Amino acid sequence: MTLRQELSDTPADDTLLGVQLLFEGPAPLDLAAVAADVRQLGDVSAATTMLALPGLSRTHGAPVPVAYLASDVAPMDRPPLDDVAASQLWRLPDPAVLDRCTHSSLLVEFMGRALPVRARVMAMAEVAAAAARTVLGVVAVRFTHSDLVLAPYDLVTMADASGDWWEALAFHVRYFRVNDSDTEALFDTYGLYALGLPDVQLHATGVDPGDGTGYVGDVGLYLLAHGDVIEDGSTVAGIDREQRWPAQHEMSLVQPSRVVVDVRAGDQAAGRRD
Repeated sequence: MTLRQELSDTPADDTLLGVQLLFEGPAPLDLAAVAADVRQLGDVSAATTMLALPGLSRTHGAPVPVAYLASDVAPMDRPPLDDVAASQLWRLPDPAVLDRCTHSSLLVEFMGRALPVRARVMAMAEVAAAAARTVLGVVAVRFTHSDLVLAPYDLVTMADASGDWWEALAFHVRYFRVNDSDTEALFDTYGLYALGLPDVQLHATGVDPGDGTGYVGDVGLYLLAHGDVIEDGSTVAGIDREQRWPAQHEMSLVQPSRVVVDVRAGDQAAGRRD
């Protein structure tokens, strides 16, 4: 599929985090079961349409209660993904499952911006994993701020692993071949913008796809941990960790429009540079 670049004059910035549960037909949504399964957020209570996270709010000094609001499982009036997002389903084992999805439910944060960035991402991840474990009929889980789509089993497997597994859900790593070239590619993260951070972008030639996606992912995790600390004109370690590559803030090359830290890959950099 050939994708055409469509950038908006209004860049995306921080926004709500949400989780879309996708189904192949009507299904029940038991928020009490979801609340009982959340493992790392302290006490969680459930009403018919809301998961309240008072323990998380108290732990991080949030001035207002933090919660997730849920919609009923209902028919979808359009496909869950646009063409760009549908081209980036490399973490979903069976992308064709999305063609069979007819119903969805949306869980979206309420007052989540009151939390520190990492606690906010953890809350989203824990709610998503609990829903993947307990809600009957879920066949895919989409993170609305990044268009990352995972199979429920894979999400649960991540959550059952040790370490900061939830960091991988803060953003989606994308890979685009430029003009069907075998050598020129663009790698970026999509999702950090929603947290008030720049995403990461690498436009290069001759970079292995695995190396490129891993690299922008690593830089993205650094920004998630430390904030927007890469100054324009400074350098960051390259893929081989021996070279130093210059970086600067600019607008993204692929939609949606948003601020990115663009890393120039030394002699492998592609595209026009001023």
